[in-house]
This record gives sequence, C-alpha cells and structure tokens, in this order.
Amino acid sequence: MSISQENITEKISLSEKDKKFMQEWEQWKQKGFWRFILFNGISWGLLTGITLALVTYSIRGIYEGWQSILLQILVFTMGGIISFAPTMWYINERKYKFLKKKGNE
Repeated sequence: MSISQENITEKISLSEKDKKFMQEWEQWKQKGFWRFILFNGISWGLLTGITLALVTYSIRGIYEGWQSILLQILVFTMGGIISFAPTMWYINERKYKFLKKKGNE
C-alpha cells in the first residue's frame, strides 16, 4: 500500500519533513526488512567501529594493530545487525503508522 503525494496533502497538513519521511520509509518497506537490517546494521557498525578505533588511537596514542580494529568493526557490525537496525525499523514503523493516522484524521 502506497500513499500518494496527493493523498498526504489532502489530509491534516503534515510537514514537508514528515511527508519526505513517509515516502522514504515506504521505499525501504518495499525493499524489505532484511535489506534494511543488513544495510543499516553494516553501515552503523562500520562507522562506529572505525570511529572508535580512531578515538582510541587519538586518546591513547597507541596503535593497537589491525586485529584490534577489525575486532571493533566486527563487534559493532554484529551489534548493528542484531540490535541497532531492528530497533530503528521498529521506531520508523511506529512513526510511519502515527503519521499515516495523523494524515487520515
């Protein structure tokens, strides 16, 4: 089920930000749960793991080796897939349903 742009604007006025969110979330839903989980979990894990490695290096001034960096990336990527991305799916789905209901009132 897809909400058209016209359908959104006919109802209670949603902000442009809300309309954009709804359109983007519909696209993610069409791609599927697992694609969202993998894309967002891996992205979050890589960014967080690399950032932590850089912060650790800048604070301690000690290079801990590639094994340590790879372990951090692996741990955060698994955390992203198992915890972060499913949580974001749940939050986004609730927000989408709320906005859809708000737009239909």
